[in-house]
Amino acid sequence: MPHPLIPGRMRIAVSALMLLAAPVAIGQWAQFGPPGITGSVTSIASAVGVLFAASLGGGVSRSTDGGQNWLPADSGLTNLRVTSLAVMGTRLYAATGGGGVFVSRDLGVSWSPGGPIVIPSNLLISNNVNSIAAVGTNLFVGPDSYGAFYSSDGGITWLPSGRGLVLDQVNAYAAVDTVILAGTASSGVYRTTDHGATWRQSNTGLTEPTVMGFARDGSQVLAATFGGGVFSSPDDGLTWTPRNTGLGSKFVLCLTAAPLAGGGTVLIAGTSNDGVFRSTDHGATWDTVGLVLSENTASALCVVGGVVFLGTRDGIVASTDGGILWQNAGHGLINSTVNSLWLDGGRLLAGTLTGFYASVDRGVTWTSMNEGLIPPVTAVAASGDVMMAGTSAAGLFVRGSADTAWRGTPLNSPAPPMIAAAYGVGRILLASPSGKGVFTSRDGGASWLFGQGTEGGLQGDLVEGFAAGGGVCYAASNGLGAFVSVDSGLSWTQRNQGMKDFHAHACVVNGGAVFLATAQGIFVSTDPEAGWFPQNTGLYNHSVTALAAADGIVYAGTADGGVFVTKDNGGHWSASNAGLPVMAIKSLATDGQFVYAGTAGGGTCRRAVADILSSLGSPVTGAQGQGAPAAFRLEQNYPNPFNPSTAITFTTLRSAHVTLAVFDILGREVARLLDGRFDAGSRTIRWTPGGGSGTYFYRMTITEGSTVLYSAARAMVYLR
Repeated sequence: MPHPLIPGRMRIAVSALMLLAAPVAIGQWAQFGPPGITGSVTSIASAVGVLFAASLGGGVSRSTDGGQNWLPADSGLTNLRVTSLAVMGTRLYAATGGGGVFVSRDLGVSWSPGGPIVIPSNLLISNNVNSIAAVGTNLFVGPDSYGAFYSSDGGITWLPSGRGLVLDQVNAYAAVDTVILAGTASSGVYRTTDHGATWRQSNTGLTEPTVMGFARDGSQVLAATFGGGVFSSPDDGLTWTPRNTGLGSKFVLCLTAAPLAGGGTVLIAGTSNDGVFRSTDHGATWDTVGLVLSENTASALCVVGGVVFLGTRDGIVASTDGGILWQNAGHGLINSTVNSLWLDGGRLLAGTLTGFYASVDRGVTWTSMNEGLIPPVTAVAASGDVMMAGTSAAGLFVRGSADTAWRGTPLNSPAPPMIAAAYGVGRILLASPSGKGVFTSRDGGASWLFGQGTEGGLQGDLVEGFAAGGGVCYAASNGLGAFVSVDSGLSWTQRNQGMKDFHAHACVVNGGAVFLATAQGIFVSTDPEAGWFPQNTGLYNHSVTALAAADGIVYAGTADGGVFVTKDNGGHWSASNAGLPVMAIKSLATDGQFVYAGTAGGGTCRRAVADILSSLGSPVTGAQGQGAPAAFRLEQNYPNPFNPSTAITFTTLRSAHVTLAVFDILGREVARLLDGRFDAGSRTIRWTPGGGSGTYFYRMTITEGSTVLYSAARAMVYLR
């Protein structure tokens, strides 16, 4: 059942060995796990025997075997923050937070954008769509806080839905015979009996105005609210009565009714932080379900053929007995966010939002290693037979080869810090607790020594990356630049000569050169005491978030541009993104044979080094130097707000007709920046307004003949 952004973090404790690899085109990046998703499961849907699961950051996954195994289904889905799914016949619709509505006509194999959500003046309302539902031959959506919009042509055109519905965020829709109900974020329930032409507020007896979803149980309709629990209506939403006896939480995120094998129905309610509840007497009383969920949060429910599927922070569990017993049903959900990667001999280690995973077959299968650990995991490393896992709120943990669970460290006292980086060199461990500088351990994490030279200066600033080479250790500080240690981390010296940006995120040693990743690109030095030099030809001002190197080749992961490669020590960079599902890179690792990219929402992606090199050819230096683009994209303008001008960057997947126009707040076109045919690649165009200050919208449409291949719009603010 659809809902807006879920408060809090949600996890479920599941440990399994999973086969996750999917067939991909030769020579491209391929997703290889580890298991998990990014953002909670927001919606589960079924069409023609195929199951679909959506999440906030992980896009859409599909299962053709009743939920036993899942594969990503994101081709053409350029926005992975999917808030809701809807099915109309054989068509599947996905509402996204920032990309509008997408439609799939082949059961999730491929996606294309729907039309823009506009008012009659042709003014774009919003691409932030909170909910979508199919009612008869109409689609209804809830964009931002603009009430309800509808489409009668399959999502090509959208118009405001009638009168009377307050300008509020619509979280959910429900069809009850000839009545349509809309649940809003702060105004309760609205009701229409004329297919959305007119709406009336219908809150008699409803004491909580935040409505998250609906369910149908026989002749009654039930509403899930965030703060008031469950309400029932015997008259299609005209009046409401609370039904909360035994319900341990009134913060209900999702609600459904499922048939029981012996007859009758069971109601199942998923709550925020208080678990799952079930009722076999139509909501009169509720019992707690014995389902162990970390943080006790359930975010989506769907019933298919008597099987109840429950969406969580980790993925999906299923019940075939009306919610009494549950089992994992998320094998293959690999749209995880991978914060950190580490290669330790033949093992690949990954730290994700849901825990610590290890693979001994280059990412094909993964083993969960979360015993005694408190995710999310922000940093992983290993030295000798000791592994390290840094977390976002529980401090640093270590685990030896003979240990059956993780152990806390002295760094976690008196209060567990966030661990931004961990590193192993020889048998020495390095770690950076937030606001506490750098620490080193020489006894497997049992005791830690403070790194002199990081006191004071690093208080409140994060060391986000370490590297070592030639007997020297390097630290990348997000705020204070580069630090160097010649005694394995016992003392540190700041070295920033030539640096233009002290917000460093990662570092790596390549032969005799040290690479430093910053928000303004790459800096390289062969002697940090002498100074650093920018090496960004071909990087196009991307913020660099991760680095890896092997055999003289350096790989750079960026915040929004994918992976770049250099074969000449940073002299020229070329993009290598074919098949990469997500352009936001969190971590990189390479063993010389494969490169592993930890992404924000696409799991760990793997690509052979030989394929990367063969795709590059000569170093790219011209305006088309982004390599083969992975998708059509329209970037947010930069800077924003701006004065006197701003730059707009876009990417075309193939040769097509591109129109780029700017509109004022009234929907009037004030400038047409592009209107012609362009080859594949990325381009940047600069716009200087000729009118007054205020909010403007720019819209790009890519077409081939009469077919719209891509359409997107963004808002920008001009300050004078």
